[in-house]
Amino acid sequence: MKAQSYYCKWLITLGLVCLFISPGFAQNYGLGFASHEVIADKRTSLNLFPGDDFQGRQTFDLNFEMSFLPNKADYFGYICRIITGSHNIDLVYNNRLILKGASIHNRFRLVAGESYANIDFVIPPQQLYNSWNKVSLKFDCINHTVIVIVNGRDVGQQYINFVHTGHYKMFFGICDNPDFKTSDCSAFRLRNVSIFEDNTKHFSWPLDEESGDVAHEALSGQSAVVNNPHWMKEDHQHWLLENNIHLDGITSAAFDQVNNRLYLIGTNTLHQISVVDYSDKVITYKTSFNLLPSNESIFVPFKHKLYNYYIDNEHQQLEHYDTLTNQWSVSSSLMPLIDYWQTNSFSCERDTSIYVVGGYGRMTYKNEVFRCSLSNSKWEKIITKGDKFCPRYLSACGTTNHGDIAYFLGGYGSTTGEQMLNARNMYDLIRFDVKNRTFKKIFDLKVPINGFVCSNNMLIDERSKTYAVLVYSNQKFNTNFRLLTGSLTNPNYQLLGDPVPFDFYDTHSFLKLFYNTKDKQYIAVSMYRAPEHDHDSFIQVYSLSGPAENRTVSATQTNYLATIIYVLIGLICFTLAGYLWRFRKRMSIPHGKETEKTSSVAHVPPMLQPVLTGEDEENGLSAVCGSAIYLFGNLKITDKNGKDITGNFTALVKELFLVIIIYSLRSKSGISPDKLIELLWADKTDESARNNRSANLSKLKTLLNFLDHIHLSKDTGNWRTEIDFQKVHVDLHEFLAILEHKKRITKDQIAELCSITTRGSFLYGVDYPWLDQIKANIANDAIDIYLNYLEHIKVEHEPDFAIEIADAIFVFDPVNEEAMMIKCRALFILGKHSLAKSTYENFSKEFKDLYGEQFKSDFHAIVSV
Repeated sequence: MKAQSYYCKWLITLGLVCLFISPGFAQNYGLGFASHEVIADKRTSLNLFPGDDFQGRQTFDLNFEMSFLPNKADYFGYICRIITGSHNIDLVYNNRLILKGASIHNRFRLVAGESYANIDFVIPPQQLYNSWNKVSLKFDCINHTVIVIVNGRDVGQQYINFVHTGHYKMFFGICDNPDFKTSDCSAFRLRNVSIFEDNTKHFSWPLDEESGDVAHEALSGQSAVVNNPHWMKEDHQHWLLENNIHLDGITSAAFDQVNNRLYLIGTNTLHQISVVDYSDKVITYKTSFNLLPSNESIFVPFKHKLYNYYIDNEHQQLEHYDTLTNQWSVSSSLMPLIDYWQTNSFSCERDTSIYVVGGYGRMTYKNEVFRCSLSNSKWEKIITKGDKFCPRYLSACGTTNHGDIAYFLGGYGSTTGEQMLNARNMYDLIRFDVKNRTFKKIFDLKVPINGFVCSNNMLIDERSKTYAVLVYSNQKFNTNFRLLTGSLTNPNYQLLGDPVPFDFYDTHSFLKLFYNTKDKQYIAVSMYRAPEHDHDSFIQVYSLSGPAENRTVSATQTNYLATIIYVLIGLICFTLAGYLWRFRKRMSIPHGKETEKTSSVAHVPPMLQPVLTGEDEENGLSAVCGSAIYLFGNLKITDKNGKDITGNFTALVKELFLVIIIYSLRSKSGISPDKLIELLWADKTDESARNNRSANLSKLKTLLNFLDHIHLSKDTGNWRTEIDFQKVHVDLHEFLAILEHKKRITKDQIAELCSITTRGSFLYGVDYPWLDQIKANIANDAIDIYLNYLEHIKVEHEPDFAIEIADAIFVFDPVNEEAMMIKCRALFILGKHSLAKSTYENFSKEFKDLYGEQFKSDFHAIVSV
């Protein structure tokens, strides 16, 4: 009974917590302001009251949180501007000397009209760039004063002689008000803007959107307008393509975590990319460096050196790069045996060595551990102890800060190492102690139906006992990678961020993950050598702001739903507690005194079932309904599980998708890159158009990953969709197939055509200039097929079918005379005289509305034919 009493109290407490503690939302949101790094037209502005002005009382507070964006060219400019009547009050950041001998640079200042107010303050750089800072501007219009409070500290109070009109305009960043235009905007980020009156919050803009040019207000619906927005939440969800590089020959990559510098090692050049601003410094060797096919590179932080190694069963070599001569120590002349593709490697400071583990070659998976001393460049194969490390490749390796402990996650291999003996994906996390040379298995991940392999390396956080790695499918060429984070102490993990397209071709593909400690960014590097171009390497560098997140509905749009969910959870807890209390009370009643009502067993409601997420669906945990693309009627796209994902397509990506799929289905050859630009980005410069095309194609590829058996191809030089129509339903494909048989069409094909067009006309409600003629052609083709078929049947023999065909024609042409006449005659034959008459009258009305004249044919003449 004590346990039941304790459980009852615990449930009541949990219920109170759920009812009275509001849900917490992710904190990685806000609006970034583009500043002097772009032209004035591209800088950011936020207008809180784009329509009617804010009608303020005698006193009100404008509160917000802000911080500076790192690594920008300049920070000089406006933070916010408040306008009332002919007066302006501004908060600006001044990092330039404007008065000789005055120490007023690098300070925030308040401006009133055309003069500086006597309020200025400094936020320490560490706090300004790395933390959110709370700023409050308190307006007392009775006493004509403004008080500024920063991070809870009163930094100044100023008398400002302005007339209180009761009407205020409020801008952040640049201002486009005709009388108060500004183009100097500081490079900052902003969130949680609010306005208080009499200590009551009246307006609140969290700025937690993911896209669009509207900032939703949470209390009164007063939406703000944003020009050139940079939503910070997107940075934590979507991988941004920073560099796209093509190199001749074989390449490898390494990362200097001390200086946040990425190295791409090529045959003739070394690319040195700063992951702070992604500038690419290209260094040309004096003589070529012969990179062997399975070479790997590694940067050793305690030596401050870049190394390249190659091993096989007969040779091992280690080269280092000399920054003074821009040369590698030796250019190899080996004849490579290629025994060890896709090895893992790490450096250990304790014994100043590089370790190379695992790999694949000659139909065999490897588990050997090689060690190379950096003191004398001697190699040895070491004997390990502890748990068995199964032979594998495509696994991830990460180490603690000094390389004393290495972790290995997953991979593909077999127990024996033989490729033909039950090769499979592995999901074990294994710890390797360098000092004791001991492997120890920690746990196995519980991986759903669709498995994965890992990037070549992973990130280890010793303090939080966590890891991060990139994962992707090794079972198909057109795959995508995602960020996976997990614990080093238990098998729990989660997939974060958007998926990124990745071409996997076994030993010709390589994927690495690094971390920019300065800006807290994940860096993904994908490398690919196409089989048909074996001596060309294509490298893409992506960034994702940490901590990574998945897409969610913004807090402003889900606060009511979240409240309801928490209330329901609380009520469930109270209900459970009530049942337990009643059960305890009934058990305490002496035998013989129980009533019939108390003899029944109390029913405890079942636990709430977890909702399948998009990730669960992607991994095959929900019922498979099949992918489909409906272009007739309202556009609808369903993923492989039957879920409608049309809303995931932004306006531009949707138009891009429609262009490519329509051109692909109608002409088979697709659409040329130049034609794409002509249709979608004709108003942009060549470079801007190409960048837009590349970015949106990448987004489209990501979305198409949710549809099995469909992908984009450029094999012929044109962009086109390749679709397995046995697995993906596309109504336009079926329509065009029927169109090919229009001269000898059957009744079954007409019935199938009716089922396609009954959803509506082609892309109903979608209007693009390039689409108008296509719509007209499809409408004409459909009408011609229907009318040609009707010419070969007798309406009196198939009146119902004739009505169905006539209605199908009306979908495309509501005032088609032939369709109206056929429908009226068919209805009359069926004895539905009043319906025939109303059909005629409705048609006549629409005819007059369209053409401005009466329809001349008589009803009785039509039905008596």
